[in-house]
Amino acid sequence: MAKILLVERDNVLVGKLELSLHIEGHQCNRLTNEKSIVDWVLLNRPDLVVLDKGSLQGRAISLCCEIHHRSDTLLILTSNSDQVTDQLIALESGADDYINKPYCPEELVSRINAMIRRLQKLAAIKHRLQLIKHGFKVTFADREVQLTQVEFYLFRLLHGQPYKVLTRDDISRQIYSDHRVVSENTVNSHIRNLRRKLKAISPQHMLITSVYSVGYQYQPLLDSADGELSEQSLRFSKFD
Repeated sequence: MAKILLVERDNVLVGKLELSLHIEGHQCNRLTNEKSIVDWVLLNRPDLVVLDKGSLQGRAISLCCEIHHRSDTLLILTSNSDQVTDQLIALESGADDYINKPYCPEELVSRINAMIRRLQKLAAIKHRLQLIKHGFKVTFADREVQLTQVEFYLFRLLHGQPYKVLTRDDISRQIYSDHRVVSENTVNSHIRNLRRKLKAISPQHMLITSVYSVGYQYQPLLDSADGELSEQSLRFSKFD
């Protein structure tokens, strides 16, 4: 069961979503007061938040940013706009998925279920891939890779927020302890080097994927029952 927060002004739509989500075994909560959303998320730690852009009087993007930076909660933004630029802005601001309105409630429920299933799979195998801070190493089964300090902090940042899209600004701001200003090319270079090294433990699976014009996300390495690496690549964003 997942804890889900719905921020949507359409009472009929909310009723349908709540019914469908309850049938799936999820716990639903609803807020209409936009001023209390961030506080509620930090206090109750929901697994996923659905924000309707039209219900938030122009604050949807700022709320995405704040929730993204202050919690690990997954975010789905719904909107009447089908403009690519609006979708990119939403993803860059912290949304993990973007759905155009009008949409079928069953579609949203299916997307939520898919996201929750991925988190459950991740929780089941997360202990298999280990980050060893002393020595800046990453291990999986009997495989080990040596990273530089910056590469290790970069991978730890992405690994700690699976499927969440982090912008280059997010990355540069969080991996350098001295808060130095670095260019996007520097971040891209670190990503390239990290990907090359991680192939030693994941030759069939891209652990760090790009989201076009937005940034990067960690795609968990899933192993099959016999210990071989799976080639399955799981994705949230429409812009992977």
